[in-house]
Amino acid sequence: YHVFPERKKDSFVVQFRENRGKTDCDLGIKTPTGDATHPFHCAGGGVWDTAAFALRASMLVLEQPAPSRVLFLDEPFKFLHGAEWRRRALRMMYNTFVQLGIQAVVVHQSDVGSEDAVDESLDVLEGEPGVAVYEVRKVAYEKSEVVRV
Repeated sequence: YHVFPERKKDSFVVQFRENRGKTDCDLGIKTPTGDATHPFHCAGGGVWDTAAFALRASMLVLEQPAPSRVLFLDEPFKFLHGAEWRRRALRMMYNTFVQLGIQAVVVHQSDVGSEDAVDESLDVLEGEPGVAVYEVRKVAYEKSEVVRV
């Protein structure tokens, strides 16, 4: 509910089942009225991205001791559009990393219209301890430039 506060009474449901000798996982969202849906059908995929991040972080914590928790994420919230939702997701992600002792490298592609503009939602991470934001720009064919923001 940190990313979607208007849905804070919804429940994220994970059901495990045996299938051909392996364990499958079915994901769902249930509203207080009992309506159920798959996260893929919610908010253009943003709910799915958020649920997937939570499952990845949970799995890492269950499998790795604190000093070796490292997570590499390539556009973990790619279906989450709008600066305010991205701010909430980035804040939730940062808080999760701090609370669970996770170091991370996260790739975020801006959907800002101008090539010269940096995604404004990244300002939520500005000045946070342990955070470094870099912008990678293509400056020529097969050549890029890395700038600390």
